[in-house]
Amino acid sequence: MTPYWVLFLVFASTALLTKEQSHQRSAVGFLVTGLILTLMIGLRYQVGGDWTAYDEIFHRLAGLKFFTAIRSIEPAYALINWEAANAGLELWSVNLLCALIFTYGFLTFCRDQPNPALAVLVGIPYLVIVVAMGYTRQSAALGLICLALKYYSRESIARMAISLAAAVMFHKSAIIVIPFFALASSRRRILTFILLGVIGVLTYYLFVSASLDRLFTTYVSARYSSSGAGIRIAMNLLPAGVYLLFWRRFVLDREQRRLWTIFSIAALFALVGLLLTPSSTAVDRISLYLIPLQVFVLARVPLVFSGNVNASVALKVSVIIYSAAIQFTWLNYADNSRAWVPYKNYLTDVWRNE
Repeated sequence: MTPYWVLFLVFASTALLTKEQSHQRSAVGFLVTGLILTLMIGLRYQVGGDWTAYDEIFHRLAGLKFFTAIRSIEPAYALINWEAANAGLELWSVNLLCALIFTYGFLTFCRDQPNPALAVLVGIPYLVIVVAMGYTRQSAALGLICLALKYYSRESIARMAISLAAAVMFHKSAIIVIPFFALASSRRRILTFILLGVIGVLTYYLFVSASLDRLFTTYVSARYSSSGAGIRIAMNLLPAGVYLLFWRRFVLDREQRRLWTIFSIAALFALVGLLLTPSSTAVDRISLYLIPLQVFVLARVPLVFSGNVNASVALKVSVIIYSAAIQFTWLNYADNSRAWVPYKNYLTDVWRNE
């Protein structure tokens, strides 16, 4: 567990030393952080509950023809696997590229927050350690969604739409967030609706519709359940509640306020879905795409609720303690955390010993 806690402490100490709303955004810090996260996520070895499944996908796609390969699974992920296998590389190369996509999107999103280091810290316990190191396809999709959030705030509609389409090409379930962006937009609403509508329809028919029956059977009819789904959904409920109760304190423009209101309401509906659906796994997987809400809200808590410097520091410490509690609880008590512990890396545990 030591590497996970070293990673956490690095960002905890940096967050404490960083002033809220500082206009300094170090390019060197961004690159160093990106390198650390990319290498730690991308070059992990036999870490994550789906490691064996991804290894099987890699070797299965290697033996297929190109068009057969990209039709057998999400096309973007299939393409990376197929190219890597035919170049004589191994699974680590696929993980490394997906880690780069996730990290770039995640850090770009965090860089727009008042305290980027605190935003990264909030994401470390679950988004980075659990999702990015366990669910490779969905982590790449999440990275692209984080990038879409940045483009949304900058009113780059075309880039936002492309990022969302690319996210669906990594994992079909990412299509669930496209309506969030369409409903939230008020500037150039018609253009946004048309563009996102076209993207949504195309990605649905090209990448989702053919496997809809299988997805329904797998996640709903089979009544699959994810242990800890309730806790993970509750992790989204906390920031959703904070935002909905104190939204006036968040200094946002109308566009951003509408979007995060939709994300927060979606978190509430996830709880309803958990109570009503026979499969907690379906709700659990969809809730992964609401995790940016945690980063956005919790990283703003010191700024939103502080009346002075001392209060800001105390609130910052509270967020750090809360995040540490999540990481400690998951690493020590989650049913499947043994798939993440001990942490192993190709650089330190595989290639060095060859």
